[in-house]
Amino acid sequence: MALARLSTLSLTLLFAISLAGCGSSGGSSPPPPTITISGTVSSATDGLAIKSAQVRLVNIQTQQYEVDPVLTDANGFYTFKVSPGSYEVRVAAQGHKPSPVDGIAGIPVSQTSTFDVALRPIDPGVYGSLKMHLVGYNESNGALVILNDPSTGDSYTGTTSNKGDLTMYNIPVAAGNYSITIKALGHETYTYLASITISDGVETVINNITLTAINGFSVSGAVTFLAVANGEVDVSLTDKDTGAVIPGTNVTTVNANYLISSVAPGSYYIRASFNVDGYVVDPDSIVKFGEPEAVVAAADLTNQNIDVTGAVALTSPVTNTDGTPVEVNSLTPTLSWQPYSSTSDYVVEVRDANGDVVWGGFDATLNKLVNPSAATTSIVYSNDGLGLPLENGKVYRWKVYASKDDVKEATGWKLISASEDAQGVFKVVIP
Repeated sequence: MALARLSTLSLTLLFAISLAGCGSSGGSSPPPPTITISGTVSSATDGLAIKSAQVRLVNIQTQQYEVDPVLTDANGFYTFKVSPGSYEVRVAAQGHKPSPVDGIAGIPVSQTSTFDVALRPIDPGVYGSLKMHLVGYNESNGALVILNDPSTGDSYTGTTSNKGDLTMYNIPVAAGNYSITIKALGHETYTYLASITISDGVETVINNITLTAINGFSVSGAVTFLAVANGEVDVSLTDKDTGAVIPGTNVTTVNANYLISSVAPGSYYIRASFNVDGYVVDPDSIVKFGEPEAVVAAADLTNQNIDVTGAVALTSPVTNTDGTPVEVNSLTPTLSWQPYSSTSDYVVEVRDANGDVVWGGFDATLNKLVNPSAATTSIVYSNDGLGLPLENGKVYRWKVYASKDDVKEATGWKLISASEDAQGVFKVVIP
């Protein structure tokens, strides 16, 4: 199971560009710079606009929502004006799958641009939604909300806005068997003990949930750089069960050390990194020792260490230096990368803007689907005829995993590295 968790972890390494500094306004000083991110949300099946879809911008480095969400208008249109930085657009709507899909990094947006989203319908069923409002906590960080169904073991997650608001869509109908857990930096973990009924087509509303402030404890440790020069990486805490980032816990290492303060008691995974910095969490360490874990109880935690290693470097197509997708003028582009030391073979994977795999990657039992040899450093998209056709004007992301034969593993191999998620973002533009 460690290898299965590893695949999820590898897929959630994110691209980040530091926010540009903004001077204060006042006097004759010019206003701080802004960028505009706008677009439309429509149905992937019929192309019709989706009204009242919830659109959010996540700061990729901090994994926080820095502005309140907006709802699309009757034409499916949305717009944001935000400080310069790197963001991903996240969209949710009743009756549709979210974009990107859960657990997958979004396409980075880092300048004034148009970002259209086509949502796919959810599986047939009976669904409701849940809306809530929190008070009494540091809204600037937001809070992680986990809706649990003890009868099935299913969980649904979301992060509140700057005003403490959150709406969860497409919750299967159930009477009285949901509970809520809320985790926020500097506050006790909150459990909503009353049963919650989700009804067909109905928005269940829970107002004014109050969180209790605490000093909390600190989690600290060192980052070890394996077979690669030392540098800086981002470190954060994630919910152990869902993998969601605890808002406000993202920090950057100083001299290969990190410190996260005001952490509530509980169990967390420690993950790094979010920046495009040439590093990925060492897959072999996770397979051998499990994901780095912090069990916070009644004291500060020290020596919670993390191993990182060098990422597989992509050659072409590679995201533009300003974070925008590079344009390719082919429906069957050649994907190329630099050789990675000690690998036995590679696995190539391509996903669309919603995070769905369109070619390669791994199947449900971790079989390698597009598996070039160690001597290969390029491949033509869908050279086996099994890839979904790329579409003109659409954005895609590709990555490469490095695999090494290992008879001690049940699969006969282990992952030793991967490319960083946002290095291979491209847009198909046919003249």
